[in-house]
Amino acid sequence: MSTLGTHITLIALSSFLLIGVQQERCGLVTPWVVANIAFMALEAVCCMYANVLRDHVNKVVHRTRDTLKAAFTLKRNVAGGMARGMPL
Repeated sequence: MSTLGTHITLIALSSFLLIGVQQERCGLVTPWVVANIAFMALEAVCCMYANVLRDHVNKVVHRTRDTLKAAFTLKRNVAGGMARGMPL
């Protein structure tokens, strides 16, 4: 989502670049250059944060899944043992 917002903002700022080049006004080109540098850095930070967040969520999901899997396996083994009349 942040990458999409960054690209939409850069598209909007490109209008300043086109107008500045057509009118030969450096004052309209400068905001585009500054924003381009700033948004490239912001996009890199957002991509890195998204990767870290994805890894964290995956770790939590896998840990929860493994815990549930162990609980269901234990329940199945206990129920199977009780069905066979084996002592716990």
